[in-house]
Amino acid sequence: MSFIQKQRREQMIKASIETLAVIGYQKLTFKNIAERINVNPSLVSYHFKSKEALLYELLIYILEHKTHYIEEGIKNYHTAPERLKAFIEVSLNYHETHRDENTALIEIIFNMRTDDGKALYMQVDDEPDAIHDLFKGIIKAGIREGVFNENIDVEALNTIVNGSIDERMLLNTGDKDNQAFTEVLLLMVNQYIEPGRR
Repeated sequence: MSFIQKQRREQMIKASIETLAVIGYQKLTFKNIAERINVNPSLVSYHFKSKEALLYELLIYILEHKTHYIEEGIKNYHTAPERLKAFIEVSLNYHETHRDENTALIEIIFNMRTDDGKALYMQVDDEPDAIHDLFKGIIKAGIREGVFNENIDVEALNTIVNGSIDERMLLNTGDKDNQAFTEVLLLMVNQYIEPGRR
């Protein structure tokens, strides 16, 4: 695939995200994607053989870019406590600044069906989750370095923290509320991971 083809394909993916966020899964067509970027619908179908193929690619694109956003946001922090704080702040900021991606993601997960007719959110996924693995890596590093409590249940903490972060996905409450939520979540986590806690 040439550079121009890759650029055009990414343009279509971004247009699909924007369109999906506005009109929803059921109304999404190659035609309204094409209209958003002023191209012929046949060009969209040339790059994506079906609506389902497009949506799977959107799903991967959104998750990969979210992971990259968080990785970039914490890369300049080196100690486990710094990286944990940055992880939470950057993850919550992602939800504030990427509303179209969040809406599109939810539309896909709750509406798209697998070959056996099940919604994606109902599937048991054994694939590694890069964001969860990143979080758990930070916690395990802190335990090894002795700056986090050695009795931390890493899996439970990961579920609670990332679950809390993802609950903010579609809330449009503004920076002030987001900052308050961040402070409360950090306070709770810091109390739990404090060395010496029994």
